[in-house]
Amino acid sequence: MSIDPRFEEPPVREVGLTIFFDRVPTLQSINLAKLRVSWANDYPKVSEVPPRPPLRGERAFAEYLSSDSFWPMPFIAFTSTRGDRAIQIQSDRFGIAWRFDHAPKMYPGYEELSRELLTRFAEFREAIASELEQDLEPTDIDVEYTNLIDGYRPEDFAAGVLTNWANSQALCGPADLAGLRLHFCSNVGNSEIALTISINPTFDEQSDASSCVFELNATAKMSPSDEVEGTMRAAHGVLVDRFVELTNDSLRAGWGWNNERR
Repeated sequence: MSIDPRFEEPPVREVGLTIFFDRVPTLQSINLAKLRVSWANDYPKVSEVPPRPPLRGERAFAEYLSSDSFWPMPFIAFTSTRGDRAIQIQSDRFGIAWRFDHAPKMYPGYEELSRELLTRFAEFREAIASELEQDLEPTDIDVEYTNLIDGYRPEDFAAGVLTNWANSQALCGPADLAGLRLHFCSNVGNSEIALTISINPTFDEQSDASSCVFELNATAKMSPSDEVEGTMRAAHGVLVDRFVELTNDSLRAGWGWNNERR
C-alpha cells in the first residue's frame, strides 16, 4: 500500500511532466501552426532553441546534414504570459513545465498538471496525425519535481537522508560545496521505473544560505500495450513515496502533511 500525501503548502518549486515517443524526423515547426493559434490565449509566447539530446544514448539528432536531409526540429516552448507555465515540444517529446512562486498554496497538484498535459498531448497528437498522417508511439514517461528545502544546508539534509534522520547535521561542518545523488530502480506492474534523487545548493542569491534544492526524477519505460496516464501515475507514485520516505516528520508537518492511504 503506497502513500497518497496531501500537503497544504508543499515545497515544490518546479514540475516537469514529459511524454517521450518514437522520433518523428519529418516533424517541423510549421506543422504546429494550428496549435499555436488555438493555444494563443493560454500560451501566447513561443520560443525556439536547439534540440535537446535524445533520452537514451543514441546519436545526436543532427551531426551532418546532407542536401536531402530534413532540417532538425528545434526545441519549442509555448509559454504563458507570466512565464510560469510552458508546453515543450520537439520531434521526440511532449511535455509541460510549471514553475511556482514562493507564495503559499501556489501548487495546483498533480491531478491538474497531468490533466493539462494529457489534454494538450491529445491535441498535439491529433495535429500530427492530420499534418503528417502519422500516429505517435509513446516510449517513456518522465516526471520531475524540484523542491526548495528551507532550514537545511545541502550537507545537513544529505546527512539526514543517509542516516534516516538519526543525524541531521553533517559531522564535517559547513562545506563550500556539497551535494548527494542516489539512483533507484523498481518495477510497478509492467513498468520499469528509474528514480534519481539529488540534493544540491540553491545557487540563488535570494535564497537563504541554509536552504537546499531537493530534486526527484522518475523515468518509466512503456510497452506498446501501456497507457500514458497509467504509466505516468505509476512513476509519480514511486517519486512521491520516496519523497515521503526521505523527509522527516518536522518537515512534513511544516508543509501541512495529511497522511492518507490508497
